[in-house]
Amino acid sequence: MSSPNRCGGDVFAASQATVTQRAALWTSLLLVIAGCCAIPAHAGRLALSVDDIGSPSFHAKTISAELAGPGYSRFTARIGELSLQGRTWRNARLTCPKIFLEKSVVSCANATLQMGETLALSFRYDTAARSLDLTLRPSASESWRVAAQFGKASWRAVVSVKNGDVARLSSWIPESVPKLAKGVVSGDVRAAGVGAELRELQADLRL
Repeated sequence: MSSPNRCGGDVFAASQATVTQRAALWTSLLLVIAGCCAIPAHAGRLALSVDDIGSPSFHAKTISAELAGPGYSRFTARIGELSLQGRTWRNARLTCPKIFLEKSVVSCANATLQMGETLALSFRYDTAARSLDLTLRPSASESWRVAAQFGKASWRAVVSVKNGDVARLSSWIPESVPKLAKGVVSGDVRAAGVGAELRELQADLRL
């Protein structure tokens, strides 16, 4: 069943744009992770820092990534300042106790993201195929999965939501769009675009 009304369509168009922007951000960060593999080891650790990453949809400053521990399997990334859709976070942190680096693939099954709140996170990014599979789990019963494919300029993504808390989206939705105060949503949103521009949107959601 499609989203039942225009308000719902606007809300989830806004939420899809947000999720896609977050996916683009962490795709850039995963490229930083992959770059760690090319840095010579010093004192049992691999480290890389980037002053600035930006796109039309986000801006990140003072980024650092580190691989340490046995077999360089423990990963930590920090972002000093992150701006996304009019909001700013400081000292965002992504940790993975056991990261897998295989040829063009970077993956972690049990990462933790601290960005305003603490979220369980899993991801798999293939640098050769330019594909991302990322799942956020704010709670045991709630999940937001992004499966995205990136071209040179265009992108496609499917967001699969299970028991998503609509209140979580309230601060991301434009003031001109009526907000849903509470409730849960499940279903899929399919989107495509070029750069930061959203050109296609199809929603099959249940409120």
